Amino acid sequence: MFLFKKNRSLQTLILISGISTLLVSCSAPRPENLGPSDSHPFLQECPDSPNCIVTHAFEDESKNYMPPLNFQGDKENSKRILLRIIETTPGMEIIEQSENYLHIEVTSRIFRFIDDLEFYFDEQEELIHYRSASRVGRSDRGSNSKRVERIRFRYYQRS
Repeated sequence: MFLFKKNRSLQTLILISGISTLLVSCSAPRPENLGPSDSHPFLQECPDSPNCIVTHAFEDESKNYMPPLNFQGDKENSKRILLRIIETTPGMEIIEQSENYLHIEVTSRIFRFIDDLEFYFDEQEELIHYRSASRVGRSDRGSNSKRVERIRFRYYQRS
């Protein structure tokens, strides 16, 4: 009898955990403030949490800062390289694409969390600024910074 009660409690705990995970992992709505605008020509700053990486608006001493990518040739070639990386990476879907901007939704494999990955092509400076941010929670266990590091590696490897 004791074993049955213990298993039932465990089953209930697993069920509650599963439902909670499912509810949390259902993506939050797409943020409305993404991308450059007339009033804000670059990407948005990161919130005060470790689950976001950005190339500008913060300086080198910020924990959220990573350096931008340098153009490889011209803007079109640089964009082509990035698009190949995005198209060959599982879980990435292009949501918006314009002349100087890309918005990608990145869906995690297990819990189906959605992160927003943005690229802004600064032709004047010949730099690609980016921002990678989780939609929900505070910690991402470094997934945004690891994702950006993998993209940076592949980007410079293809140049």
